[in-house]
Amino acid sequence: MNSNDIFIIILLWIGWCTVHSGLISLSVTRYLQGRLGDSFRYYRLFYNTFAVVTLVPLYMVSQSIKGEVVFSWSVGLEVLRLSFFIGSLLLFVFGARKYNLVNFLGIEQIKSGKNHAIMSESGALDTSGILGVTRHPWYLAGLMLIWSSQQDIHVTRFWMNCVLSCYFIIGTLLEERKLKLELGQSYLDYCEQVSMLFPFKWLQAKLFKN
Repeated sequence: MNSNDIFIIILLWIGWCTVHSGLISLSVTRYLQGRLGDSFRYYRLFYNTFAVVTLVPLYMVSQSIKGEVVFSWSVGLEVLRLSFFIGSLLLFVFGARKYNLVNFLGIEQIKSGKNHAIMSESGALDTSGILGVTRHPWYLAGLMLIWSSQQDIHVTRFWMNCVLSCYFIIGTLLEERKLKLELGQSYLDYCEQVSMLFPFKWLQAKLFKN
């Protein structure tokens, strides 16, 4: 392995994240919806399939080119790492209870022909459960998982995690834009009460509760 290999892997991850974010951006989805008409109902399923098909080989190649260790969770920090790791899994589970997974996968859109930014089971704004702690539990889970899933973080993994961290944050902001446009004032009020990612407002309410 040499520096050129790492550089190429980094570029590939940046490319994957850019394409993946671009395909779900408002400008692209609005354009495609206008061009595709009723066929746009298949877009979410295509989007998810394309993401997985391109992600798997990229991840496997990245794992094969590790490089030197740039960060290692020490024994003293192992409890913290495991807490982040378990916390990320719980966020995925609690998020799955609130999201309509059929909608998330794109199957619901094919059946109904309707596309909504919100993925709740009810189809309306839901602020209960984990959504009362963080507005985007799965994005937060992704951030926590990539940094805590391995004890030793090699140079390739480090840069991959940096790129993916930016991707999760940008993805959150893009989704926020859609939700604000779709839900209006009700979502703006929700933003005032619940943090976007890290649950600072929830923790503050718990810590300073009278």
